[in-house]
Amino acid sequence: MVEVVDSGIGMSAEFVRERLFKPFQTTKPGGMGIGVYESFQYVTGLGGQMLIESEPGRGTRVRVLLLPGDGQRAPRAQIASVA
Repeated sequence: MVEVVDSGIGMSAEFVRERLFKPFQTTKPGGMGIGVYESFQYVTGLGGQMLIESEPGRGTRVRVLLLPGDGQRAPRAQIASVA
């Protein structure tokens, strides 16, 4: 497991649920909105998972889980928002 935590602006539950894993969606001015999309594609392609916890005004925690296996597991994102 790799965990990345920040104390930035955070994201709403709606943004995480509906837009975060889609390309060209961003909450940042001037952002491209492809980083999480590409990361999700790569991690799930390896059979891993991305776990997202975010709260507006409080920041975000992203956990990347990579498990030993055959790489044939279905893509999955678990989303937890404290909004």
